Amino acid sequence: MSGVRVAKGRLWLLLGLGAACDGNGGMEPPATRHAVAIHGGDRQFGAAGAELADPLQVLVRDTRSSEPAGRVAVLWRVVVGRGASVSPDSSMTDSLGIASTRLRLGPDTGAVQVEATVRTLVGEPAVFQLRAVSTPAITSISPARAAAGDTVRITGRDFSATAGDNTVLFGGMRGAVVSATSTQLVVAVPMCVPARTVSVTVQLGAVASGPVSFEVTSSAGPTLQLAVGQGRTFSDAAELACVRLPGGQANLSFLVVTGNASTLFGTSMPFQLLALAGQPTAPPAGPAAPLAALQLAASGPAALAWEARIRERERRLRPQDLVRPEPAAARPGAALAPPQIGDRRQFSVFNKEEKFVDVTAEVKFVSARAILYQDLNAPAGGFQFADFQRFGQLFDDPIYKTDVAVYGEPSDIDQNGQVIILFTPVVNELTPRGSSGFVAGFFFGFDLSTGSGSNRAEMFYSVVPDPQAQFSDARTTQRVLEVVPAVLAHELQHMIHFNQRVRLRNAAQESLWLSEALAHSAEDVVGDVFLERADTPNAVNFKVPNFLRAVRYLGDPTKSSLVTARSPGTLEERGAVWLLLKYATGHFGGNDLLRRLTQTTRSSTDNVSVETGRAWNVLLGDWAIAVWADDAPELQGAALEARFTFPNLNVRRVLGQFSGGFPLKPAEHGFQDVTVTDTLPASSPQYVILRATTPNPSPLNLNLAGTRGAAFPADARAQLSILRFR
Repeated sequence: MSGVRVAKGRLWLLLGLGAACDGNGGMEPPATRHAVAIHGGDRQFGAAGAELADPLQVLVRDTRSSEPAGRVAVLWRVVVGRGASVSPDSSMTDSLGIASTRLRLGPDTGAVQVEATVRTLVGEPAVFQLRAVSTPAITSISPARAAAGDTVRITGRDFSATAGDNTVLFGGMRGAVVSATSTQLVVAVPMCVPARTVSVTVQLGAVASGPVSFEVTSSAGPTLQLAVGQGRTFSDAAELACVRLPGGQANLSFLVVTGNASTLFGTSMPFQLLALAGQPTAPPAGPAAPLAALQLAASGPAALAWEARIRERERRLRPQDLVRPEPAAARPGAALAPPQIGDRRQFSVFNKEEKFVDVTAEVKFVSARAILYQDLNAPAGGFQFADFQRFGQLFDDPIYKTDVAVYGEPSDIDQNGQVIILFTPVVNELTPRGSSGFVAGFFFGFDLSTGSGSNRAEMFYSVVPDPQAQFSDARTTQRVLEVVPAVLAHELQHMIHFNQRVRLRNAAQESLWLSEALAHSAEDVVGDVFLERADTPNAVNFKVPNFLRAVRYLGDPTKSSLVTARSPGTLEERGAVWLLLKYATGHFGGNDLLRRLTQTTRSSTDNVSVETGRAWNVLLGDWAIAVWADDAPELQGAALEARFTFPNLNVRRVLGQFSGGFPLKPAEHGFQDVTVTDTLPASSPQYVILRATTPNPSPLNLNLAGTRGAAFPADARAQLSILRFR
């Protein structure tokens, strides 16, 4: 099925997409220790006495989990460099584990070192190597005219005698420095510069000489030959230095996607995408303005924050902490008969203060796969028997039936073949009053452990109707009935995933981003069953939340990482990873891919790459093009390559319903001088469209480089994907 029609009038159903995700915990953590690594700003040059152009940044990780550590104080100090100073000298890490400071250089030129450390440090502090320099100047270029690829001699002052320190730009494109002294550079004119007059500058980091005009007499090289609907991805450094779009034909149009294909969360990639036309045109444009974040009704920070706390505790569980099944007769006090409606039981519930509280609950309904309890403290006027019956029926079929068929079996440590669903106002209290969205329910893997507070059973926790706002904001019975079933599908996948990876295969838990992508896919596959049954209201409740998160992501893809390790991830990141997994299932095995990704010991991008048979950067590049190209009106009638489509979702028709049109709107430029600068988080794309609007345009030369035209760092994973669509 290529998509689903959802009336705009159903958007009100999304007002409370606050379903919290799973979480485990309860174990008291050992003393936390941290490692500190340079994240950005190292090896900068700056003018003596001036502030460096870029901040100094470090990434702090918890040595136990290797995850970024938020709210850790980083101490900064200058260890070499007279008169240099940092401000502030102490800064807190953000939710990504990143802390920063600014450095003002002293009056002297020469080396400067800055140390960053934390009080809970394991290993060595991070030490930045920096340099204060004088501003370079060009006095002459010999010869004054040369062809692309020729070498020229640049004479001047205050260059670096280390060739690699000097960035020499011809019209913004970097030439290779063959040799260097403080007064003379021998440089090759970049092959990608067209025949025209350009400005030449010498840069030491952000410290640049004044420009000098230089004439490039000739330029040659093959142009990119693509039919309409065809695309290519470039990742080799030599390829990124020059991609020539063909000229000579009006209306040639290309989608150009800059990508950071890094699989390591926290590795951002500043870049400069430069286009030079055959003749000088208007001055290069500044950075493209991102689209404003779409303000859509969706889950708010309360749900995500609760999930972060739960998931952190889940990671503390060790294999030896888990309950191992034993015969029911061998368990002291084990019930020999299934519970009956009206039976009562005491449960431990993890509350908003991250403490266990005891509640007494009563059985309200028993189905083949679920035992539904309600806390005796639930407000009056809530669920009726028919409501509990409906929950039980939905959980049995299609939620349990579908999730198990797709992902595998959950554990059954209490050997009753059923999952307990506890409706308790303790969950309502997790959401502060006045929040946008709410915590609708969660799975707590600690219940599968031997720890104090564990209920030693497979179970979910859910909100109760609270029309009088006794425990948090008012929640009507109808609202809870709409939201909770999809949450159960999501959380059941987490329960299954925990069993398949941790219990059965003794593997560490899956990376955050892929764990959440799989859980969100469970909402989608159950929604598909409702569609097949022509049950549109339930299909809407299960499928639309993913659509809205994807819409939020496409409003500005440059701000989200597909491989986020920032717990619990933003709504936009959740939308992105669901959209990626939707693409992958359409091309590489459908629901069987979801099962293989769940039942494995591999993790993160390695897991996806092995099961799809595609290198991560290739998959990322094809997906990024498909997000824009699938059913694009500009490609009507064209033979679009299959890898640039979503076989299982009409992306534009479905997502375009929620934002007044398709939300991904790349900036457009003609075949002219263009500069696009931005910084991409790990595994993220940036889009631009280039159109030949003149009757007989010359080729357009593209160059992808690092900050201010310099080389990318060695660990960068830059790539450029190009699709011809006209």
